Amino acid sequence: MAIALIRRVDAGNDDCTRRLTPAHWSLTGAYVIAGYNGAVNKRWGSGMRFLNITIPKGSTINEAHLNLRALNGYAGNSVNSRISAEDVANPPVFADDAGAFDARWANRTAARIEWDNIPATIDDQEYDSPDIKAVIQEIVDRGDWASGNAIVIFWEDFDDRSGPDAFAYRDAFSYEEAVPDDEKPTLMINYSEPAVGMPGLNPALLELAT
Repeated sequence: MAIALIRRVDAGNDDCTRRLTPAHWSLTGAYVIAGYNGAVNKRWGSGMRFLNITIPKGSTINEAHLNLRALNGYAGNSVNSRISAEDVANPPVFADDAGAFDARWANRTAARIEWDNIPATIDDQEYDSPDIKAVIQEIVDRGDWASGNAIVIFWEDFDDRSGPDAFAYRDAFSYEEAVPDDEKPTLMINYSEPAVGMPGLNPALLELAT
């Protein structure tokens, strides 16, 4: 049986924004973002931590998406980004430290899903990423994974694949800016629990039946 799981960022230190060129860092910013803004401000990205991922070990991820609500409408072309996860079974909150974030992003999953050619956005409209089930499956398949752990998702263009247009980035509500819950960054997962084998026969019951 397929099970739907929806989790939202629920604390200020569970999302953050990073820019590599020139260096910029924010743990309490109004948005999560990925992309490029001309030659001056580029290589934007964000991290988002989702709690209580109650997926049993051995489950199959059928489908998964990052759902974001646009904070602003931007129409710059060539917005190319990637989505991955921190390759840790139960990652902690983000520290207010750009270097610590960089080290965590470097330790990301081998599964990295491209979210490219993101069309122009309309403010306050929801947008779903491509299917990122391979990213979630890699985490759930870890030997130290346990149901109820957290997952950190990275959405970024740290490899400078966007541009060269100004405003070739897309932003969305962060925890700090969101008012209703449905404005917060959201992780949606559809999964199937591992098959359970037939229970063994009770020898005592067999004895009573003879």
